[in-house]
Amino acid sequence: KTRNESTVCGALMKTFLQKRPHVGFEQLKYQYDVHVHTATFLSPSNGSAALSVLWTRGSKTAITRECVVPKGSLSVRFDQQITLICTLFWDPTRQAADPALKFSEKFCTFALIQHSRRGVKTVAKCKVDMSPYAGVNPDAPHQMTL
Repeated sequence: KTRNESTVCGALMKTFLQKRPHVGFEQLKYQYDVHVHTATFLSPSNGSAALSVLWTRGSKTAITRECVVPKGSLSVRFDQQITLICTLFWDPTRQAADPALKFSEKFCTFALIQHSRRGVKTVAKCKVDMSPYAGVNPDAPHQMTL
């Protein structure tokens, strides 16, 4: 190999590993079930609105059915379960640093979506790392406020 070929090969490998940092890690699929209870607002709604919660991970999505928020209400009750399957990658370096963290980070997005005649609009959004919840016992679910 010439010096130029080595540099190109090294650059290609670095790019590949940056895009695929989990190469060589063990893959495990986990089904996550999220029960969406209630959305609470800081101020009363100024008009009737239809809302849903959208959960995304890459191209995978799960969404609650639309719930109508009455005018003047401070909350809306969904009381619905949504499910996604995520592939987690066992990360020995992360586990060595903290035994409770066995997997590489796996971020998902939860968004509160408002539906209207004009289309949909995101009114709130947050990201959550799902990897720490891979070992949660389904009989003792973890509660979280977003």
